[in-house]
Order: sequence, then structure tokens, then C-alpha cells
Amino acid sequence: MKQAKRILAILTAVASLSAGALIAAPAASAAGTYNGACGSGYKLVDSLPYGDATTVFLTWNASTGKNCVINQIVTSKGSERWMIGVWIQRAVSGSARHEDHGSFASYAGPVYVDARGTCINWGGWLGDDPSQHAVARYDSHCG
Repeated sequence: MKQAKRILAILTAVASLSAGALIAAPAASAAGTYNGACGSGYKLVDSLPYGDATTVFLTWNASTGKNCVINQIVTSKGSERWMIGVWIQRAVSGSARHEDHGSFASYAGPVYVDARGTCINWGGWLGDDPSQHAVARYDSHCG
């Protein structure tokens, strides 16, 4: 009986230490964490990771009716600059495509579109040729 209590105490201690280590350690994620670049009132709605290099984040501001996107570099190494871009548009024929692209150390964007009562198209790219290295969603997040 004494040995069973000792084993139970050891197992409980090991489980507590393991759980504590899991709680204390930050979760690794290729998608990264949205940096808040769209401004106050914007809530994260969706994200599109591009491998482990960048993630395109889509946000929504209910009070303004606008969506915002950024393409955030996840694997940045200080001042290293990347050719990246981001875009958004209303999913209505003839709608303007709003975009930002260039050589950035942390993110491209933000770009905004009023999306009340419509769906949106949005995405981003990495590298010089957006047609070759892109992620996108079409007719999504209809409001």
C-alpha cells in the first residue's frame, strides 16, 4: 500500500511538471500571430499562411464595415527585406483591387475595402512574381 501511494505521488508530480511545461512554453506556429497593423477595432477573421515565411491576415471592423489585410513576415531576421505583397477587393465585377507591395522587413499593407453587404477576394504573395508565389481566397467572408 505504501509503495502504491509513492508511485501515485511520483506520477502526479511528473504529470504536474509536464503540464506546467506545456502551459509555459509558447506554441510554435508557422502562421505567426497577427500584429494589429490594421488598427483599433479590427478583429482577426481569417489567415492564409504561405509556407513558414509569411501569413496573410484578414480582419474586420464591424463599426466601419471595412475589411483589412496585411501580409506579415513570420521568419524575419531583423532588417532582412522581403519582396511581398497583399491585396483585397470586393467580389463584385469591376471592383477595384487595393494592394500594397514592395520590399519589407515586417509586413505589406495594411489595405482596406468597405465590404458591407458583399463578399471579398483577398490574398498575398511572396517574391517578385505574384502569379507564381501567391495565396488567395475568392468570394469569401460575405457580409
